[in-house]
Amino acid sequence: AGGTTPAADGAGADAAVLARQLREGDAAQRAAALLQARAEGVLLPEALLRQLMASDTSAPVRMAAFDAWVELHSGSVEALRAALQAALSVRDTVLQTRAREQLDALERMQQDAALQPPAQP
Repeated sequence: AGGTTPAADGAGADAAVLARQLREGDAAQRAAALLQARAEGVLLPEALLRQLMASDTSAPVRMAAFDAWVELHSGSVEALRAALQAALSVRDTVLQTRAREQLDALERMQQDAALQPPAQP
């Protein structure tokens, strides 16, 4: 990327470079690009993450794309639940298992929260 200013156009350039690496790089480059994007807070396009989860030939790339997908949708419980449910349709049993585990954990957290007595003023 090489940009030294945290300007929005610099972030866009970084996202473009990372997206190109994800489309054109080998498995190691694709995995590194996904990790770099998450580490730098670069939001990758939802469609690209979905494509990588569903059809990348590399299991580590599919898992890294799943992690980025979940993070992209973690703004609300409803968005997270919808993203995890969408991931269940991806034809990768390991990814489906991780999505199911996270959905189950989300449900447990909500059940636990519902059992807590309301805070006293």
